[in-house]
Amino acid sequence: MANYREFISKRECLVNAVLWSVIPALQIGLLLFFPDRLSGNMFWWYVALLLLQSLSCAFHWRRWLAYDKSPRND
Repeated sequence: MANYREFISKRECLVNAVLWSVIPALQIGLLLFFPDRLSGNMFWWYVALLLLQSLSCAFHWRRWLAYDKSPRND
């Protein structure tokens, strides 16, 4: 994961992190305001998709927070 500094700037990392935070927030809002649209099995697929997107959001924030730290050479 240390090679990403050659391809992406810190600002781009921040933009990705913010965008990946907005998408799950919108989905949670839709789930809270329109719960009747998702019923049965579709609800669990929606929750699984939301979980995967939240993990991606965490990955982008981790990458932005670790951008200035030097990579470990273990």
